[in-house]
Amino acid sequence: WPNTIDKVYRSFYPACKQNKYDILNIHSIYNGRDVLTKYMHTDTYVIATLRHPMDQMISGLNYYGYVNKLRKMGKTIEDFLDNPQYLTNDNTAMLLTWNSQSSVIGLKDFKIPSGLKRSALESNLDYTEEIERFLNWTEENIDFFMISEKFDESLILLKDRLGWRIEDMIYFSLNTAASPPERNNVDTDTLLIKTKEFSYIDYLLYERMKVKLDRMIEEKGDELEVEVSKLRSLNKEFSEFCLERVEVDSTLYGSVKILGNTLRGDRKDNRCCVETRFNEIEYVGEIKRYKG
Repeated sequence: WPNTIDKVYRSFYPACKQNKYDILNIHSIYNGRDVLTKYMHTDTYVIATLRHPMDQMISGLNYYGYVNKLRKMGKTIEDFLDNPQYLTNDNTAMLLTWNSQSSVIGLKDFKIPSGLKRSALESNLDYTEEIERFLNWTEENIDFFMISEKFDESLILLKDRLGWRIEDMIYFSLNTAASPPERNNVDTDTLLIKTKEFSYIDYLLYERMKVKLDRMIEEKGDELEVEVSKLRSLNKEFSEFCLERVEVDSTLYGSVKILGNTLRGDRKDNRCCVETRFNEIEYVGEIKRYKG
């Protein structure tokens, strides 16, 4: 990241049998099934997770320290959304804010200039047609969209599509902020209006996929509610079995405090407990040791 898989393949991915991988664990931008299947098997099931664009933007600005940078300038998140030039010298800041979720799943391959707000996009027919082409492309190239705000429901529906058991979906919450992200005292209604203008394509993508997920939830009916309840019960039981406490994890990068899970002393040799509490950095290391 912020390069696509094909651009970093030669530099980062070592040779493997028939150049097909079972696992690729690296940050990169997704640019379609045709590109992905050059390196992974053709039956690879592609999953994406979307979060409400306002929450995603505020979280990113906090996590990478941009709220503090703005504060030192005497500016707020609202000021940045009105005038992105406050952070335009930092390319990463724009990548993390302007339609950031759409950007990591292929938007950069479409003819939409970076940084344009909703009003500029809606007033240009070429841009509106290109946005619609992008939204249709995502549905063709991503098999299943999870919605962060309906994470457990998404997991149950994903389980059905993969033929897994509820027990396979047990998880601990990871990379969770110890306290709510700072909003510079800007009210939610104002931020909602500003972020929808700033990251309009993300909102279109999120709303389309949320409607699609809600339809799946409705179709599954009462059975889904029962299975979600069972998953949450299993998560609670497993957490009580494995964990002594939840505390700040200093191994994760970020300018905000991130919660981690501390195992009970008598569970430190339990493989399921150990592996389920891995943060992303630890998990990548475990995969490398296994494959090595």
